[in-house]
Amino acid sequence: MNDGLVRPSLSVLLVPQLGPRTFFIASAEGSLNRYLKLTQFDYDELRFRAGISHQFRQI
Repeated sequence: MNDGLVRPSLSVLLVPQLGPRTFFIASAEGSLNRYLKLTQFDYDELRFRAGISHQFRQI
């Protein structure tokens, strides 16, 4: 397969503090994946991620 891929994307990150050393981490990313020649393989992506970060002891 001899083709190129164009992949513009946009991400949003949210990190609110839940406690003195605890944070909620959430992100959303959307991207448009476009091939230059083989357009039948074009696809879009939407990805969500979430987690919690906690520092157990001070450094």
